[in-house]
Amino acid sequence: PVRRGQVLVRLDPTETQARLAQARSGLVAAEASATRSRADATRLQNLYQREAATRQALDAALAVAKAEQAQVEQARQVIREIESHLGETVLQAPYDGVVERRHQEPGDMALPGMPVLPLLQADTLRVEVHVPSTCAPFLAIGKPLGVRLGNPPRELRAILDEIEPSSDQDTRTVLAKARLPAGSDAQPGAFASLQQACGRKSVLLAPAAAVTRIGQLESVRLVVDGKQRLRHVRTGKRHGDAVEIQSGLNEGDAILVAGEHR
Repeated sequence: PVRRGQVLVRLDPTETQARLAQARSGLVAAEASATRSRADATRLQNLYQREAATRQALDAALAVAKAEQAQVEQARQVIREIESHLGETVLQAPYDGVVERRHQEPGDMALPGMPVLPLLQADTLRVEVHVPSTCAPFLAIGKPLGVRLGNPPRELRAILDEIEPSSDQDTRTVLAKARLPAGSDAQPGAFASLQQACGRKSVLLAPAAAVTRIGQLESVRLVVDGKQRLRHVRTGKRHGDAVEIQSGLNEGDAILVAGEHR
């Protein structure tokens, strides 16, 4: 665990400090040369006003002074850039978090763009899910969604805060990102399932206790004219204590459940 502002990495500043010293020396030389050029231009300006120097000589002196001043500004810009790089040799934690892993060891060569210490911020985790493009129109920014994660599974409410505007051409899905609540104690990188209705569908439900399974065969006891008949069915998704009947029954059929007609 690390705290915001805590020093995590110190990069060797020797080379950067040497470049900074060299740049500062160059600035001193450029400023001295610019001072001489301005003095020469001022002297020629006075001579020109007394008609003791030509306009061509004055213009040349002014051009040299301008060029020397531009070199001074360039040297100052180089110093600002090096000082900025020097400030980046000390890496501090930008927020409270946990070090995920250490990519570099003491003494390793650090290169620009190379990760050193990735940090995890558990209070700002999001669930990313690829939603079928046919269901994407039912999503809306700011909408709460049900999320199941952990073992044993826990139910949480996440807030949808990002939807990609286009679908993937290969999978025909849209990437959606939902923000988990603070203090969810979710593990970064863990698997989670997001629950979202995709339109509305009318289904025929029957009590799950009425369905008997023998191998891959599913059946119910159908009551017709007071007599019981075995009827094979095919079930689908489960909804609480009920199960979806995809085939084998019609709405209004009476079935036997633990000695009762339903």
